[in-house]
Amino acid sequence: MVIIHMIWNAPFGLIPLPVVQDVKFVLLGIVGWIICFRLVQAGLRQLNKARQELQLPAIEETYSIEASPASELTSSTFVPPASSADSEAR
Repeated sequence: MVIIHMIWNAPFGLIPLPVVQDVKFVLLGIVGWIICFRLVQAGLRQLNKARQELQLPAIEETYSIEASPASELTSSTFVPPASSADSEAR
């Protein structure tokens, strides 16, 4: 990332563009985002590998967004935690 920053501040240009002044900035921006996404992907792979070694469920299984059937979403299934005010009243 330091090299990208150094090239960004360098006093040369590649091809002048009307909006972004030079194609150098567009290319460096794309390269920077690719590096960021690859680092995030490598970190996620490392986390998944560690979870597998500890035999924990994968992230996809843990954060599933599957909807529950409507019959399970009744008010009888929700039990709010007892607060300290409720405990003192009883």
